[in-house]
Amino acid sequence: MEKSPFCEPIIFRTSEEISNYINQTVESKISTISFDKLTLEKMFSEVESQLFDKQRIRNIVYNNKDCVTDFDKNNKKFLDDINKKSVVYCIWVGTSFDNLNPFYVGHVFETISKQRMIAHFSRKNKATGSKLEKIKIAIEDNLCLGATFIQINPA
Repeated sequence: MEKSPFCEPIIFRTSEEISNYINQTVESKISTISFDKLTLEKMFSEVESQLFDKQRIRNIVYNNKDCVTDFDKNNKKFLDDINKKSVVYCIWVGTSFDNLNPFYVGHVFETISKQRMIAHFSRKNKATGSKLEKIKIAIEDNLCLGATFIQINPA
């Protein structure tokens, strides 16, 4: 309160003075970072190309319509490959393995990547958001499931 303008009898005379005071003395919480758009677009295009490459789809295997039974054992290679990696992933659904379409895109940090896939495809904690309910419907409808993922560094 000892600093001007607060020590004066009249602090501000106009709204313009208030605005000027704020602009000159209050630190902005907005910062701007500029990116090279072409480089960024090229990078995202490469990630998109790999994520949606049907040759990279890992088939998610179920022996029956119960998505909990043997899921981890049937999909061990997939779970091992994604475990402890920060990834962008895509879940695929279709009438056959040759006819899969992108269903959901997400991302996950390395600390829970394996658990996130289990939550989507097999079982989940009640507090966890996942696509498990829709996956169960797809299994009941005899649809095929797959997944692709791209490891991202840094996370």
